Amino acid sequence: MKVNPELLGRCVDAVNRFYEQNDMKERVTMKKPQEEYYTVDKISPPHYKEILPNYEYMDMMVHMLKDFEGVEAHLMGQVYKYLMRYGKKDDKTQELKKAQWYLNYLIKHNEEN
Repeated sequence: MKVNPELLGRCVDAVNRFYEQNDMKERVTMKKPQEEYYTVDKISPPHYKEILPNYEYMDMMVHMLKDFEGVEAHLMGQVYKYLMRYGKKDDKTQELKKAQWYLNYLIKHNEEN
C-alpha cells in the first residue's frame, strides 16, 4: 500500500483539530509508514472484531448503513463506530464524546437539509 504523505498529513491535522475543538487531550502524530504497520492486526484490530458473535465491525456497518447515503451515511457510521467500540479501545467518556460530536453534527445536517 502506497501512502500519500501530503494527504496523510492533512488527515492528521483534521483529527487533531477535532480533538482540540472537543477539549480532548489526545493528539495524532505522523510517523513514517512502516511495512509492519500494514499487518492484519493493525488493519483489523481486536476492538473491531466480535462486536456480536460471528460478526465484525464492517459486517455490521454494511448492514446498518445500507439505507443511508452520502454525508448522512458517513455520520451515522461514525456514531455507530464509537458506540460499538465503547470500552474496548479508548477511554469510555472519550468514546461517548466522539459519538456525541458526530450525532450533534448529524442533527445539524438534518435540520439544515
